[in-house]
Amino acid sequence: MLLDFFKLSFQSLRHRKLRSWLTILGIIIGVMLVVTMIFLGEGMKIAVLHQMKLFGTDLIFILPGEETNPFLGFLGGEEFKNKDIEIVKKVKGVEFVLPFATRALKAEFKGEEKLITLAGGPWTETRIIFEQSQGFVMEKGDWPKRDDTGEAVLGSLVSSKFRNEIEVGDSLVIRGKKIKVSGVFAPTGDPSNDSLIYLSLEKFREVTGKREGVLEMIVKTEPGYDPDLVAEDIRYELGKERKAEKFAVLTMEKTLDVVGNILGIMELVLGGIAAVALVVGGVGIMNTMFTAVLERTREIGLMKAIGAKNFQITILFLIESGIVGLVGGLIGLGLGMAVAKATELVALAYNFKFLKIEFSLPIIILILFFAFLFGSLAGLLPARRAAHFNPAQALRKK
Repeated sequence: MLLDFFKLSFQSLRHRKLRSWLTILGIIIGVMLVVTMIFLGEGMKIAVLHQMKLFGTDLIFILPGEETNPFLGFLGGEEFKNKDIEIVKKVKGVEFVLPFATRALKAEFKGEEKLITLAGGPWTETRIIFEQSQGFVMEKGDWPKRDDTGEAVLGSLVSSKFRNEIEVGDSLVIRGKKIKVSGVFAPTGDPSNDSLIYLSLEKFREVTGKREGVLEMIVKTEPGYDPDLVAEDIRYELGKERKAEKFAVLTMEKTLDVVGNILGIMELVLGGIAAVALVVGGVGIMNTMFTAVLERTREIGLMKAIGAKNFQITILFLIESGIVGLVGGLIGLGLGMAVAKATELVALAYNFKFLKIEFSLPIIILILFFAFLFGSLAGLLPARRAAHFNPAQALRKK
């Protein structure tokens, strides 16, 4: 009997193809957004965890701006002054501080100019943190020996910006100053790191003319000290100097919380859009099924006259609306998976290698079941109305 119900439902949907497909479209959009949100959200979490591994558990990051979203401090142009650096250096448990400054300038190589971001930090501290805590590997050449030499280390993507490949020993010209390439980092998988030209802080200030201020401080804690407790002391001591000026002191755990909050907001927004689309799709199914009930009043009356029970009529229309939801779910699932995978490929094209989209069979089955169930629930009221038709009145209906 159940198989017969499915056959009748498919025949009914085929008889009104345009209306059925317009109804299915609403479900497609909603399911596509849900699927994209689920798989892309999981991929982003995996990417964040991979990048967090580069932070090092013994590091503390000090950034300008609100602690709930410190990245806004970069946009606001806020910086730390030299006296802020000295205050942090004196905090108990701090082994050393790496002040880090960045600025975008034009770099010239063999007559070709490109806008490149320079990063400046003292070589000794930079090398220790990059190699020991953040997994940077020198692919070609070596680190500069002293801060006062006009040498640089390039991220792996810098050379690709120019027509000619930059080799170790070549020189770039930045603001009229020759900068010799001492080494090239192996790819890190993060374009923001791989696209930088790294200088000593001394040379950075000479080239840019900026004698005061750094964008961030990276603190390496002494062995045996709890980074969270050291971070609290830094927050207290630096707060006395900066007073009303906001700043963020982030350990690895705190950074995970901040990034998790940002991802949570993104998922909430996408979830809200998906929910609206699904509600619209559900209303569309309900409207279509009410119309189908009115069009098939005599058919329903005939079925009841030959012995069909109320629950059988109800099941027939629930299956029909469920099929609409399932078809929309199948197409939406395919489109959502395609969008998520396309996002991964775009990220890979921009050398962001951490974003990995992985499809889970249990989740796919659950989504399809939900689509069928959602479609059935949307058709519940029309199905109940059809089931309670009076056979005699239904047969007289023209």
